[in-house]
Amino acid sequence: MKKLESLLFGTLYSSMEFGKEAGGEEEEEHAKLNPETEWARIDRTSAHVGDSYDESDDESGVTVAHGYEDMEGDDILWSNDELVVKGRDKLLPGLLEYSRLMNANSEEPSNGPINSVQFHWNGQLLLTAGLDRRLRFFQVDENTTSRCRAYSLRTA
Repeated sequence: MKKLESLLFGTLYSSMEFGKEAGGEEEEEHAKLNPETEWARIDRTSAHVGDSYDESDDESGVTVAHGYEDMEGDDILWSNDELVVKGRDKLLPGLLEYSRLMNANSEEPSNGPINSVQFHWNGQLLLTAGLDRRLRFFQVDENTTSRCRAYSLRTA
């Protein structure tokens, strides 16, 4: 496993024992090696979707799924509970915003279906794996993506 980590990430990460808290030096070094990106930071203080509406759920006739009565706007995104409720309930009033983004693997698209996509915890590195038996790593930025490395897997 250490060889694979060293092959994939080089000397970027140093080994750390689990169960021990990092001291000040390690935290500073970690912050220097892994700067956070503003676009990937989650802002929990943003205005909630329901804040712009004065009417309550009781007045609007909307039925809220069990367990979500006290949740507001984007708090629901912090839950991994099942969100689909069978019935003829109306959607809660609010604004649903979306935008079409470019494909992260546009620099080197896969020759077959992609089965797995995984982001590194800091949001800057993307791994794609597909039926073409290739692992591709992409450096993800707010505006651009570039391929870092690609590995072909042999059949046994």
